[in-house]
Order: sequence, then C-alpha cells, then structure tokens
Amino acid sequence: SLWLGVAAASLIFLSSYAGMVSLGQVGLYAVAGFTMANLVAADGGVAAEWNPWLAVIVGLIVATLVGALFGAVASRSEGIYFLMITLAFGVMVFYFFSQVTELSGFGGVNNVDLPDLIGDPGANPAPLFYVSLGASVLVFLGIRYLARTPFGLAMQGLRDEPDRMRALGFNVTLHRTLAFAAAAFIAAVAGILSVWYNRRISPGSVNLNQTIDVLVIAVIGGLYRLQGAWV
Repeated sequence: SLWLGVAAASLIFLSSYAGMVSLGQVGLYAVAGFTMANLVAADGGVAAEWNPWLAVIVGLIVATLVGALFGAVASRSEGIYFLMITLAFGVMVFYFFSQVTELSGFGGVNNVDLPDLIGDPGANPAPLFYVSLGASVLVFLGIRYLARTPFGLAMQGLRDEPDRMRALGFNVTLHRTLAFAAAAFIAAVAGILSVWYNRRISPGSVNLNQTIDVLVIAVIGGLYRLQGAWV
C-alpha cells in the first residue's frame, strides 16, 4: 500500500499542481527498478554487484533524467494529447525491457540483493515497512513544501492560466518539464521500493495492467487530493 501510494502520489502531484494527468509513471518507476536491479547482485540481468545503496542512487538519477527527457517532449502538449503521449512512453519502456533481455533477463531479474537495513522482508517485513513509511512521509511533506515554493506557485499558475503566465514571461514548457522530472523522481522511489518488496522485477510487473492499477488508485483517492494516494 505504501509504495503503490508513492507511485500514485507522483501522478497526483502532476495532476493537482501542474494540471497534467500522466500515464507514464509506471514506466518511470520501471526504469529506476531495472537500473537498480541490474547494478546489484541478482539472478538475471547484468548483475554488476555494486553496493545496493549506490545502485539506488544511480537508479533514482537515471529515472529522473529519463523523466526530464520524456517531459521535454510531452510538456508541449495538453489534455488528451498529453495523456496519450505519456501512455506511449510507458508502453515504450515496457517493450524496451521485454526485448532487451540482457537487462531484463528471460524471466525477469530475480533474487535482487537488498541493503542490510532492509534485510530479508520475507522473514522480517518490519524494516521494509518502516522504510516505506518513512519514504511515504518524506514524499508527502516534500510535495507539500514544493507546492508552496515560487516554483510550485508558478506551476499552479500554469495549471490555471497558461496563456497569462506565458504573457508574464514564464517559460511554460520548461516549468512543465521540470515538474515532470520531479514526478519522475517520486515514481523512481516507488520503483525502488517495489523491487525491495518483491525481490524481483520483470517486464510483466510494469505492463499496462500496472499502469491502470496506479491510475485507479489515484482516481479513487482523488486526483486533486494528495493524501488520497495512500488512503
């Protein structure tokens, strides 16, 4: 519930503060999850056997950069066109990992090495629960804080009156791209937590069904109510 809430929060952040409903968040957390899973000891994939915490940092950075790239393209559109472009990005990521078996393995990347802090969630789930809870709290507070910064207020202005904000000298495309990158970072956190929870990641776990699940969570919780992601 906690890590799926983080994934839904990334979608709600975009919809409530930037006026953009994205269907590409699962694709972004897939990038983070696969990057991290390939950089640590695991069955399948690259299995580079890096330090798990270093792999987490790289996974977050890579997903954020990919999100910035996707955002630079998608932010030039609005409404249903933005929705369909982000869905295309999610599908593209799914097919990329489905076909590049050097990164996804033939049955996914399994038995992923976890940090000592997490331990073995199957035997003792408490550490992972509290880490997920802490991450959820930080994401919630971080989004609330960002919404009150000059950047966050500008995003809300762009959501309501993009033409007026453009006339006032704001770079609409740049602000939307940065908002999408911030949402990608949040989705990446969910991707890391999902791999820790499942001890594996495969293309089948980040397909269109998962995209629909995250969208349903966000819609039921309320696309304009951040706490609804977890409720």
